[in-house]
Amino acid sequence: MASFEYIKSLSLKLNMPIIIVTLCLFAALVLINFFQSDRIRNEEVEEEFRYIADSLQIALDLEPGIVNLGKTIAAIARREHIEHLIIIDPGKRQIIADSHANHYGTSLEQSLSANTMKALISYLERAEATQAQVEEGDYCYKIMPFKMPVLDGSGQQTNLLIAAYDQSSYNSREWQRMFYFGNTLGIGVLILVLINYYLQRHILIKPMQRITDIIERQHDSEEVLLLPYIGNDELGVLTHSYNELARDRERQSRDLQEVRRYIDGITHEVPVLLAYVDKNLYYRFVNEGYQRWFGLSYREIINKPVSDLVGQETFEKAKPLMIKALRGRSQHYEFEIPMPGYGMRDVIVNYTPDFSSQGEVRGFFVCVEDIVERKEIENKLARHAEMLELQVAERTRDLEAAKDQAEGANLAKTNFLANMSHELRTPMHGIISFAKLGLSRKDTASPEKIESYFRNIQISGDRLLNLLNDLLDLSRIEAGKIELKMQKNDIHTLFQRCRKELEANLVERDIILNIKVPEKTIVAEFDYQRICQVVINLIANAIKFSSAGSTIVIHSRITKNQLQVQVEDSGVGIATDELEAIFSKFTQSKKARSGTGMGSTGLGLAICREIIHAHHGRIWVESKLTEGSSFFFNIPLRQSN
Repeated sequence: MASFEYIKSLSLKLNMPIIIVTLCLFAALVLINFFQSDRIRNEEVEEEFRYIADSLQIALDLEPGIVNLGKTIAAIARREHIEHLIIIDPGKRQIIADSHANHYGTSLEQSLSANTMKALISYLERAEATQAQVEEGDYCYKIMPFKMPVLDGSGQQTNLLIAAYDQSSYNSREWQRMFYFGNTLGIGVLILVLINYYLQRHILIKPMQRITDIIERQHDSEEVLLLPYIGNDELGVLTHSYNELARDRERQSRDLQEVRRYIDGITHEVPVLLAYVDKNLYYRFVNEGYQRWFGLSYREIINKPVSDLVGQETFEKAKPLMIKALRGRSQHYEFEIPMPGYGMRDVIVNYTPDFSSQGEVRGFFVCVEDIVERKEIENKLARHAEMLELQVAERTRDLEAAKDQAEGANLAKTNFLANMSHELRTPMHGIISFAKLGLSRKDTASPEKIESYFRNIQISGDRLLNLLNDLLDLSRIEAGKIELKMQKNDIHTLFQRCRKELEANLVERDIILNIKVPEKTIVAEFDYQRICQVVINLIANAIKFSSAGSTIVIHSRITKNQLQVQVEDSGVGIATDELEAIFSKFTQSKKARSGTGMGSTGLGLAICREIIHAHHGRIWVESKLTEGSSFFFNIPLRQSN
């Protein structure tokens, strides 16, 4: 509606020049007519005055006399526009003839009005034989010299002729003429205005009204509305330009919506709080993270002061930093801000100034990141780092221990090789020596000597064979090629067999082997030959490191569904730091390495451990130096498949 009123106003403005020109033309014509009417009226008065003068002159020529002169002017005064005729004698200042009454001889002061008398006196004072004209109200008085003969025939005298004209008839006629002229002009102007309005309505107003209607509807429409084609004139060019702008606006709107979608996706999906604060410290934009943090909608936050949202106490702490940001300096700091339902939370806050093209700070961007979880992770990482340091230290100690163990194993290996070379060379030397000795003395030696040579060769061979068997057993066990034959066996029977095999060693060393018989027969599932090998090895070690006349005790018992065997001696004992090492390959106790006792290659206990592990058991030793040692092993009563 406002646009339509504007179009009506525009139409009025477009017609206004025509109206103004018409009014100016009418005023000009009125002025022209006014001045022209004065001229015409003056000409008519002059013509009328000459007619009066000529008529009087003719009348006097035909019949001189005052009576005839009075009748003549009375007859002339009946003409239109003539109100009064008077002939006066200026010298005597008397009336000679009067068209209204016989005032012959009457003085002028008694017959004329004050203005007429004043004009007449002024005329007489000038003493000029010219005409004069005086206007008073609707009347015009014309004065001119009038010569007429003297009645006594003595010549002529100059009198004055005064004619009073009624101007109202002239004015009425002029106003009537102007009225007709004004009506004609008004009708013409009205017709011109109507024609102009019709043309404007069809050429300008209606197209503009359609244009404004579409533009007004465009404000409430999301779609782009185009103007109709209305020709190739100026409005057509205008509508074409508008349509081009509308299409550009539609493209820009699509691009803007796409950019806005990207921006909204970025700002609303990022796991941080984003906002824009103006220089008056009012929120102008917040993302969804801000809304979720405070539990408020966008409308409840936007255009609100920062202090209302974060609280006065928090605001007072952050205000100095905000002021620095408004002075153009970026701010980065850790802070605590309230989170409804969670209390104060640790955050990292960034204030980035927003500069205008003139370099003025219009506000600043706010980026708030919740670091509670990060701090928890950092604390966990710190704890893990501490634990890792402890583990590294522990692993370092383990590695150092492993290094020491490896070095010890390497040393044991070296010692083993040295011992092994010695152990291998000794029987080999015995075999070779006794063989050479037998060959050299075969002809001279007695049969007893030859028999002793062969016996020594056999002993050395058996010793060499045992060494080779130990090496082969250990290699097979480590390679996993040993096959165990699991059967149910009586452990006490196994002990008796072991005693028989070691009887000679026991007698030789004068050592007693005491087998403790349990109250109830113990039957377990194991490989008879291998467990017998372990028991023999343990008893043989006890014999080697026990003094003559001592006793070795062997026990068997059931502990937690496992068979436990204990071989106890009262020998030299083992140092505490060697209790684990003696079960390693190539490792011997210090006593064995120093030559005390019987000596060993260091493979027997390693073989025993591998056999017990293959039975899913455990082997260990308890010992004190000079007090003896107790070797234990446990194996399950039943082996799982």
